[in-house]
Amino acid sequence: MKKAILMLLIASSFVSCTKEESLSSSSSTSCYKFTVKQTTTCTPYVEGVNSTVTSYTESCGLTSSGAQDVCDSMKSTTTSYSGGYTIKITTTCTYVKL
Repeated sequence: MKKAILMLLIASSFVSCTKEESLSSSSSTSCYKFTVKQTTTCTPYVEGVNSTVTSYTESCGLTSSGAQDVCDSMKSTTTSYSGGYTIKITTTCTYVKL
């Protein structure tokens, strides 16, 4: 009986150490560079309306999943219709770990 209890205590300490290690490695933070691209298109084509604007920003103190959340929150597509024209604005985001 004493051996069984001792083995349970040893096994539980290994499990708790493994959980702590995985928690600390998954919550490590880094710096990321985000590339946000906004594309505007008009159909039918109107000169001077179609464009692409690219911006860059860096942010530190983010986990990998936090960086993904930031990028996901910036992505969008909006379509408007007026006077026979269709205006579409698409925003995309990519990121790299610095």
